[in-house]
Amino acid sequence: DITMREFVIFGLESLNITRQEYIETLDKNVTIDESFKDFVESGAEFKIVSAGTKLNIQGTLWKYGIKLNDDKIISNDISFDGNRIKITNPFLDKEMYYGVDKKEAVENFQRQGYKVIFVGDGPSDYRAVEVADFSFIRKNTRAVNFCLEKKIDFLEFDNFNEILKWRER
Repeated sequence: DITMREFVIFGLESLNITRQEYIETLDKNVTIDESFKDFVESGAEFKIVSAGTKLNIQGTLWKYGIKLNDDKIISNDISFDGNRIKITNPFLDKEMYYGVDKKEAVENFQRQGYKVIFVGDGPSDYRAVEVADFSFIRKNTRAVNFCLEKKIDFLEFDNFNEILKWRER
């Protein structure tokens, strides 16, 4: 048994790959819900909160013509020294399980006066969903069952265009 944080650290740090090779691998192998580009271009205020790494997010989005600055992403950091990778956790959760405290991120924005609409799909999102003002949960994921079991108000979605339509109401 290992934590999600350990999985990310051990998995990525065990790779013998340069930054450029890493980005090329993301480009070839990782896809997104392409309606996310419409969401970004809509002008909606958002942050991506991820248990992965900033480079995973940025590197994946580049091929879709989406360029996000670091301040739009709350995630783990990845650095390269030649073909050696190092992962750091600047937003570490108290349990040190996921590597990123999504609940703390939600509560931080709420303390700043924001109404937080959380979009999620997996176990690393559960604690954030419990405290968010409202949540969208991707259809057919374990997070749907979690919300049903905990009686958390949410809407299921297939793609980000559905979220945009809800936002426009």
